[in-house]
Amino acid sequence: MNDILQLIEQDAVLKKIHLLGLELNIPMMEFEGINFVSTLINSYSSPKVLEIGTAIGFSSIALSKMSNAEIWSIERNDELFQIAQTNVNNAQLNDRIHLLFGDAFDIDVLSLGQFDVIFIDAAKAQYQRFFSKFEPLLTDNGLIVTDNLSFHGIVSRESALLTRNQRALARKINNFINWLKTNEAFDTVFYTIGDGMSVSHRKRG
Repeated sequence: MNDILQLIEQDAVLKKIHLLGLELNIPMMEFEGINFVSTLINSYSSPKVLEIGTAIGFSSIALSKMSNAEIWSIERNDELFQIAQTNVNNAQLNDRIHLLFGDAFDIDVLSLGQFDVIFIDAAKAQYQRFFSKFEPLLTDNGLIVTDNLSFHGIVSRESALLTRNQRALARKINNFINWLKTNEAFDTVFYTIGDGMSVSHRKRG
């Protein structure tokens, strides 16, 4: 199974979770992005994945169903965390999806071990801090994937068309993109897939 649209049509539980997200107006990973990240995950034989930003669990459940990955996912919003727990239970994926409640910056990262894929999809203004905090957990051949780098087109929109808060967020995302481009430890490829994504891996040698 490598297409999220097909999976949703065939999986009543996942379809219900997606509809719930739409009903509650909860941001969810775009389908194209899920297909792309599942392909990255499936390049590893027994992948371990760390997700920063669970929301209601749609992406972690979808990626779990599209791979054999074991996923750890962090969420700091109590209401969203409770919904995600219910959704993981209903999907019968408690053995492969481990939900962690709390601020990602307070989580004891050393106790989590190393990960093949670290997926960042949380507070956009904190992307550089997330990257720096969790990159020590990356396996030698691992990938750090960052989502929402275009943020629904806001990042590339004319400044005059944005609110003050949007301008501030666009500036922070652009600063993060430039930081990735000049990072001496990582090579990064940027994709227009979904809402804009980056894939980073440690430089060789």
